[in-house]
Amino acid sequence: MRVRWNDGTGISAGPGSTVDRNVVQRNGGVGISIGLSGFASRNAVLENAFNGITAGTNAVISGNSVTSNGATGISSGNGARISDNAVRDNTGTGISATSGAAISGNSVYSNGLTGIAVGLGSLIHGNAIFQNTGFGIAVPALGSGYRENVIQNNAGGTVSGPGLSLGNNLCDGAIACP
Repeated sequence: MRVRWNDGTGISAGPGSTVDRNVVQRNGGVGISIGLSGFASRNAVLENAFNGITAGTNAVISGNSVTSNGATGISSGNGARISDNAVRDNTGTGISATSGAAISGNSVYSNGLTGIAVGLGSLIHGNAIFQNTGFGIAVPALGSGYRENVIQNNAGGTVSGPGLSLGNNLCDGAIACP
């Protein structure tokens, strides 16, 4: 389905809903908004005025292309699972998640702020994060960690915050990350 040119949110789905295989483009608000424990998969979400995808607690966001939105590419609540997305050229942060998130297998590049930012108890694993205007990743809370990521050529630097490097990251060509 194509969802375009709405004044507000492109698709708004309640708790437990699945939003799958849509093109969501040039809406006046958020591209896709899903509630608590919702699923967003295999969507092309581009050129919306605000966030590309906004998701509630325990959401699963997987396999989406999230491009050129007016704020954050993907923004989620506690316990989200965000995997295998291409998130690029968004005005704000590429992926932003609160506590307990698992963020893996994403390609996050050329966003206007930080590539990936997380809260307490989150894991950033196996992502390619490059050429963002801010830091590659921001891990401002103890108890969060990152491993097996490639973090390169981000204007703000590779890693910000006290989060724990769990090993096997490649940061601007160096095996040891801050």
